[in-house]
Parts: sequence; structure tokens; C-alpha cells
Amino acid sequence: MFSSTVQNVSLSNTYKLHWLDQNAKDDIYLQKQLNEFFNNELTIFDNIIDYNENIRLLADEERVILIVSGYFGKELVPTVNNLSQVLAIYVYCSNRDLHLQWTKNYKKVRAVLSHGDDLIYHLQKDARYREPLSPITVFQQSHKNVRADNAQFIWQQLFIAILLRLKPEESSSNEKLVEYLKRTYPQQLDVVEKFHQDYQPENSLQWYTKDSCIYKCLNYACRMNDFGTLVLYRYFIKSLYEQLANQYRQQKKLLSDMTLYRGQLMSPEELIQLQKSVGQFISFNSFLSTSQDLAVAEMYAGKGVLFEITTSLSNEKLDTSADVSWWNRPLFERSIETPISKPYALISGCSQFSDEDEVLFMAGTIFCLDKMEPPYEQTKPFWTAHLHLASDSDHNLKELYRYRIIELSTETTIADDLNPLLIEMGYLAPGKIEENDDETQQNQSNLPIFLLKSALSVFSTTKIQINLGKIQTTKGDYQAAIDTFMKALQGTTDVRCIAEIESNLAVVYERMKDYSTALSHCRKAEQYSNSVDNFMIMIRLYMKLEDYVAALQIIESNVLPQEKDSLKIARHYRLMGKIYEARKQFDLALENYKKSFQLFEKLYPFDRVDDVFRHNGRGGSEMKDISRHLLRLIDKTKKSDEYAVLDGYFREFNCDREEAYSNYLTTQFYRDPM
Repeated sequence: MFSSTVQNVSLSNTYKLHWLDQNAKDDIYLQKQLNEFFNNELTIFDNIIDYNENIRLLADEERVILIVSGYFGKELVPTVNNLSQVLAIYVYCSNRDLHLQWTKNYKKVRAVLSHGDDLIYHLQKDARYREPLSPITVFQQSHKNVRADNAQFIWQQLFIAILLRLKPEESSSNEKLVEYLKRTYPQQLDVVEKFHQDYQPENSLQWYTKDSCIYKCLNYACRMNDFGTLVLYRYFIKSLYEQLANQYRQQKKLLSDMTLYRGQLMSPEELIQLQKSVGQFISFNSFLSTSQDLAVAEMYAGKGVLFEITTSLSNEKLDTSADVSWWNRPLFERSIETPISKPYALISGCSQFSDEDEVLFMAGTIFCLDKMEPPYEQTKPFWTAHLHLASDSDHNLKELYRYRIIELSTETTIADDLNPLLIEMGYLAPGKIEENDDETQQNQSNLPIFLLKSALSVFSTTKIQINLGKIQTTKGDYQAAIDTFMKALQGTTDVRCIAEIESNLAVVYERMKDYSTALSHCRKAEQYSNSVDNFMIMIRLYMKLEDYVAALQIIESNVLPQEKDSLKIARHYRLMGKIYEARKQFDLALENYKKSFQLFEKLYPFDRVDDVFRHNGRGGSEMKDISRHLLRLIDKTKKSDEYAVLDGYFREFNCDREEAYSNYLTTQFYRDPM
């Protein structure tokens, strides 16, 4: 089926949670709740001196949610309220009335609370306004080739349209999602089991607004375009859509004249994209939480922030040379109009938080960006992007809708409509289709033909055919892959596509063990492109044909001169060592293994951890592998003096660690660098 890449470690909050209170360590129950909520990102401080030192050392891009006692808060809040790193403050005290008055002067103080349950409630309530937005996609109205230039935008709309059209039997079961959540969130098994037992489509909004792994995982998948996980959520997304649509119908008159707000951090690159998109349609891939409370949005947009990007709307680049943050804080202001196809609604009546004023937009809602308003140094330190909700009748969107829902059935299935879209988008990798082994997943791994044909009738066909051929190759359907690639070859004059097709044909014939035919396709690809990937296929083929001279010549003449990545260069030298070793040219093999070892060692230097010297990252396995090659060649060449090269490395596994490190630093490589 699909690969779900979300890992629990990746699902932690973007923000750290700090709790400053001299009695905090005594409240074990609240600590447990906060750690669960912030995925063990809670840090407790019991004195203001230590906390001030910690906050001083925070990096500019780090963000902190601060819980502080009333006693410490009076002194601390005035000093941290304007720090960009401190996003929100919650005063947690025993005497709420005593601290309500002075906290009114500080906009980042979200609440003054005296009960732990109230604190958790407010943290959960505010969570969605702190979440990063999903990537923005833009529909360029002025482009002549609507399909090609706006493919990403159209793909996102198609993906959502297909999920909403899934047949009931494919959108009403949560078993697969529950299994996935249990694996991903073992610390929230109770929540997942309650979701499993109690969930009904009519309470989907309540589950969405409950800040738990159910919401967090969906939001993360939207941000990361993790389509595998989104497919698992298909029934939940469809239920959210239907509940929002019902609420919209009831609130239509009220919703037709509103201004809503959302504050958000944004990188300079994203801001440049937004500035260039004035007058265009834009869409957010995720569900979009907005507020009627301007002050809340301003706070999360960064009002009073220390860092700002100086630029003008006419500039093509932002000036990031000054001493400023790489983060800016646009404020999205939405003027609401109707009619629309993607619903939005006030959700207080269905929410976990009945007192909030959140308006939630369906994923993929389309807005028009009217203008970008630059910041004012003192009063408004953020950009303001003015958007209005695009209606389905908007003349400029008609071209989009022509290419969006064409040929889609009223009801569809994963096996008939979804996979080919993901293949065309490049999100469904060939090697990942075979990962699931139960009958349902095997059925879903078959490429859906219906939407593939739809896509072929709408988009440029070559890329779809190439991706289909790759899938067929992976599944071992070699003749079908050859037919697909040949059809793609006949339908394109694009030299890059021709080169890619020829390289893929080479892979098919390589798997069929027809190495000569495979080489002929590599040579054809070489006529159109000097792709390193194609040369690496040629090297593999020459080695299988035992033509080591040709393989070496390609590495030396075609691969190494192009390669800039030190890790890949190290691997190329290792490969050359293997080739020379296969030719029994042991001295040359040893020379290349040493070059490879030296590069690997520079990439993965020793770190001292718990009195043991280890290599950084995955360097241990790389170093062990190249070391085995070196040992073998040292023995074959009888160059016993070369053992010094490895002496320190292998002693690290014994007791003589200090001596090992000393020896390692004085090996031949350090005396005679490459």
C-alpha cells in the first residue's frame, strides 16, 4: 500500500515546555500529564537564576511555552514577555485573584490558573494555534500551460477530492489507523483504545479538537505530505468534511461576513513565495484553524518580536544579511465570502472546547491572496497577508476545475483512483508498495487503473508512464514495464525524459540478466544526459560482465569529476578498491581503500561518549566496512606497517581506549594526508 513515515520522535511538539516553580517537582501527577502532552519536552526549574541562564542560552529559532508560579512570575514575566523565544506564558498559582491584575499588562500571558486541570485545558485549547501550517501551494493564473505549471496545486485538490469520494466500505473503518496509532504512540494506548471504541462520525470534530495523538498525527501528516498516513485517516477526514458541511449549512448567514485571523511563523523563503503570489490563488494542504480573536493571532504571529526581516514588496529577495532572525511572522487575515465547495464553520458547538471562537476550514480550501502589507517597526512587527475565500464561480478558477475533477466517479476506491495520482505526484515510491502483507493491503498495492487513465487524459503522459514502468519493474512484470517505457519513449521529445526512460529500460534488462541489452540502453541514455545515476548502472553492468577496465574508466572519467558529495566520493573510492581487488591488483586496491578510509574518517570523527570513543552518526558501519577491506588488503600485500592505520580504530573496542585514540591520531593518514 503506502509507506507511513511518521515516527513518534518526529511528532513531538515544535515547542519546548518550561515550568518554573519551586514546588513543581512535588506535583508528580501534573508532571506526568504535561510530559504526555508535550511528548517529554517538559523541563522543570525551581529557581529564577537558573531559569534566566537557560533562557539566555536559547537559540533564536527555539520556541518555549512557559508555565510560571505567581511568585516567580511577577519578577520574570516583565523580562521575558518580549523575547521571541517565549511564545506564550501561563501563570499557575494558588491565588488567582492576586495575580490577575498585574498580568493584564503582558500580552503573552494566556491565562492565570490555580488548578492543574484548567492548565491542561488551556494548553490543549491553544495548541492548534501554535501548530505550523502545511506547505502553501499556488495556482498561477497567468501561466499559459495551466496543467504543467500548476500540477502540484491540482494534485493536492485531486487527492482530497478522491478521499471524499471513497466508497463507504473503504471510508468507514478505523482498524488500520488504530493499529498504526498504537504502534506510533505506545504511551497513549488508553487514548487510542477509547478512540477505537467510542468514535462515531458525528463526533469527529470533538476528536479533532481534543489535543491527542489523533489530532497531532493527522496534522503532522498534512504538513509533511505523508500521504500513506493520510490514507489511513481517510474515513476520519471524510467525517470531518461532512460535519463541517453540516455546520456550514446551519451557519451560512453568520459565516458570510467575518474576518478571521491566524498568526504563524514563516521562513524567508516561504515569505518570498507569498509575496510573489499576490493576486494568485493559494491553498493550505491541512485543516486550517483560525480565530476571531485578533490579539491571539498577533501573539502567535510575533507581535513585539525581536527579529524582523527588512524588505519591500518589490524586492525579489529579502535582505537576510543583517543581524536578524531567519523567521518572520505573517498574520493571515481572511475576509469570508460564499459560495464555496470546501466547508468551514464555527466549531464551538462540536468542539472539545465549548468556549472557544475557532473557525475551522476544510483541508485544501482555496483563497485568493489580495495583498501583502509590510510590518511597522513598533506597532506591527509582522507582515499581513490579506486573503479572501475564493468561490467556485470565480471565473479564474474555471480552468482549474476543468482539470481537477474530470472523469472522477461519484464514488471511488483506493484501488481504482488513488494510487496512480500518488505515483504521478512522486509520493508513492515503487519499493514501498510491497511492504504490506495482508490480503487487503496486497489488493490495494495493485496499481489503480481508472485514475491513471484519467491522469493520462489530463496531464502530460510521459511522467505517469515512467512512474508506472518503475512500479511494474519493481513488481517483476518486466515485459509490461518494457512496453510502458517504449510507449513513453514514442510520446516524448524531451531529452531529459528520453535519458530517464533509457536508464529505466537498462534496469529492466539488468534484472532480466540481459546485460548486453541493458548496456545498449545506458549508452543511449548517455547520448542525452551525463547522469551519474546512469553511469552507476553502467558500472554495475560492466562488473557483472567482468569488464573491470571499462568500469574503472567510467568511475575515473565520468563519475568522480562530477561528484561533489564527500560521502559518495568515499564510496566511489571503495568501489574502485573492490574492482582492483577483483583484478588482483592489490596495491592499487589498497591505495583506493586508504583514500576511502581517510574520507570516511573525516566525515565520521571520533566522539567520546561514556568514556568510549565512537564515530558520529552511521559512521560506525561505514568505518567497519572499509576497515575490513583494508585489513584484507594489508594481509595480501604483506604491508604490515599499514596496520598502524587501523590500530587505533580496533583498539577502541578493547580496554586501551586512551592508547587507542593516541595511536589513531598518529597513523599514516595524519602524517601523510591525501
